[in-house]
Amino acid sequence: MRVEKYLAAWCVACCMGAVAAPATIYVDNVKGDDSFDGSRERPLASIEKACGLVKESGRIEVANTGRVYRMPYGGPGKAHGLRLRVGGTPDAPLVVEGNGAVISGLAVIPAETWTREADGIYSLAFDPMSNEFRRDMSQNYWLDGTQIWFVDGKAAPNLRDRETLEKTPNGFWWNKKERKLFYRLPEGKELGALKIELPANYGFYIHRDHTVVRNFTMMFSWNDGFDAAETPKGSMFINCLAYNSCGQGMSLHDASGVTYLGCGAVNCASSSVCNIGQSDGVYKRCVFVDNTFEAAVFLSDDAAALFEECLIADPEPAELIRQQRRSRIAFSNCVLLGNGRRNLVRMQAGTLSFFGCTILGGTAFCTFAPADVFGSISVRQSLLGGFSRCYVELPKFPNAMRADLAANRYQPGTGHLHQKAKLTPGESPQLAGWKIDAGSTVGALPLGGRRGCENPSAPSRRTQRTGARLPETVWKLYDRLKNYEATPAGIVRKEGKR
Repeated sequence: MRVEKYLAAWCVACCMGAVAAPATIYVDNVKGDDSFDGSRERPLASIEKACGLVKESGRIEVANTGRVYRMPYGGPGKAHGLRLRVGGTPDAPLVVEGNGAVISGLAVIPAETWTREADGIYSLAFDPMSNEFRRDMSQNYWLDGTQIWFVDGKAAPNLRDRETLEKTPNGFWWNKKERKLFYRLPEGKELGALKIELPANYGFYIHRDHTVVRNFTMMFSWNDGFDAAETPKGSMFINCLAYNSCGQGMSLHDASGVTYLGCGAVNCASSSVCNIGQSDGVYKRCVFVDNTFEAAVFLSDDAAALFEECLIADPEPAELIRQQRRSRIAFSNCVLLGNGRRNLVRMQAGTLSFFGCTILGGTAFCTFAPADVFGSISVRQSLLGGFSRCYVELPKFPNAMRADLAANRYQPGTGHLHQKAKLTPGESPQLAGWKIDAGSTVGALPLGGRRGCENPSAPSRRTQRTGARLPETVWKLYDRLKNYEATPAGIVRKEGKR
């Protein structure tokens, strides 16, 4: 009887412990201090400190003070970041609530960190995590489309060579081959009198199960904005935006499984989304626009991703989607807008599927022609147009297993390409014999709405319509990303935008 009473008491204690509210750590970069205990009355000052103290199933509450959250400068190659190495449970996830707070990866570079190279010219070791771009030696300078240099709070010139640098006060040149950044000090100025800011730190990494990060904006990350690594499952990023990352906006590694809901990325130097390893990502009602080097969506190895009700547009200069090394990507009710000068999709080995999408802009949608292309593609109930060369360049021996096309509508002007012959969907007996594009037609696309890419008269049910219809929340997020820009002081409306 005594043993039974002991066990009963132990069970009650465990249950009470399981349902007890976890401790909340408060962060406030105006009235907080990292020497405080993190209570509501005595908040911490830094999110990084809170990430290191939070317990399993705990909560971090970050105050949106209107002041940008920053991390210290650790020195060249010693970036700080926001790593969550504990998680939660299905019933009690770890939650990091941002309340709309803005985090910056910029850091002020101390004058003593620079090395004098010549009169007025100073250098600094600089090697941001920009993946393919940092390895591409055909361009020995930083990208024009992703502004990351600032002097006294103002954007500074981004230059392409040493000769131009020597003539440009406050100019920066990234000598990629040497992994060095060079700066031209204006005449009559001293380094110590200037506030020089560069990307030196990065955003969130989820490492454990059942972690939720929501309502943050990350700008000027030295690496990526919102990532996961190792094996977290059941975790989420909600309403998180990445501006001007040196790397990706969002990225998954290893065997992580994460959902991104209402997230977005703009002006990132690498892909908006990059997943590798055996990761698995779900992206719902997200917007990814204007990345400036790699494909907007880039999956490799055995990674998988599902995009639903997303807008993905305007990559420069690459294709919109790149799939390689057995990866798998699915798009449902998405609007996909290429840059018109490249194929919209670059495929290698794996699978791509599109259902109920609007797909516009490129020399071709995709091609099976390169010798290293072994993948398969499925496109159903989608609208395709704006392709100058062809829709799909079919493999030498076509079959519906590799090119599963059906019930689509194509804009007039081109067709599929097979062995240099153009084949018109819905009319070609060869396509019918291969069982490719059954039920598809060619005709003017019934497009309207924002950016002329929606089918406003289509039925609301996904299975009954052809083409995409995006929720209004997606267009509001698009406006936020296109009409606002990142500055050292925060996210501000672009000049001339209302």
